[in-house]
Amino acid sequence: MQSTLANNLRISYLDVGSGPTLILLHGFSLDHTMWENQIRLLEKKYRIIAPDLRGSGLTGNSFEEVSIQLMADDMSALINTLSLKSVAIAGFSMGGYILLEMILRNPRTIRAAAFLSTRASADSIEGMKKREEQMIDIINRGTKKFAKKFSPELFGEIFAKKNPENVQKIEDIISKQSPENVSKLLNAIRLRQDHSLRLQEINIPCAVIGGTEDRLIPKEDFQELNNCLQNSTFHLLEHIGHMTPLESPDSVSFILDELLQNSGMWI
Repeated sequence: MQSTLANNLRISYLDVGSGPTLILLHGFSLDHTMWENQIRLLEKKYRIIAPDLRGSGLTGNSFEEVSIQLMADDMSALINTLSLKSVAIAGFSMGGYILLEMILRNPRTIRAAAFLSTRASADSIEGMKKREEQMIDIINRGTKKFAKKFSPELFGEIFAKKNPENVQKIEDIISKQSPENVSKLLNAIRLRQDHSLRLQEINIPCAVIGGTEDRLIPKEDFQELNNCLQNSTFHLLEHIGHMTPLESPDSVSFILDELLQNSGMWI
């Protein structure tokens, strides 16, 4: 792992491989290691940059309120600090919210985008209330209790039964996170903006990836995201839950490779 100062934050990131640059944005309460299968499969063709987002993994704790907009500014600042002129970005779940914000706020360097297990709409009132209850529970009981309950929800039922070690791996990652930071990230997700009506502004090549057994986001939300984008391919993976990069690593890596090849980043 390397680190650099960007947007007044010390950001830790993995930087491997060579070729066109692909940035991988992890999900809520996780870190860059959730992408290890894609990194292993794609680093032979691409330069892979996988950061730990604000308050996650090895990146510095955030002593201020966190928002999706702030994290988008973090990643845009990282791109500038590393002098990257052209990138493709894949965002998983919360990482997808950040990616969408980045494209709408500062699209110039982003040549292609992959949205994994994510959506463009904001939380419903019921969803916001549930997240607020989770925030209180995390502060009062810690991340280990939260991880024990939350990690199984991230996987499809069939996959979880066959691969308990993967569920345990994600539980361990979540358990290591700071309760205060996890709560702040959850609040950022809770208060995120609805960008459904702005999707038509995006005209770069995109891919939308989701699982049929996602327990957190209905597959209709994936379809809506894809339909509203001008130039997007849709990939609904059978018998896969929310953790698409981990549950179906080969399929996700193939889709990302195809997206970058079709984006003209080789030119």
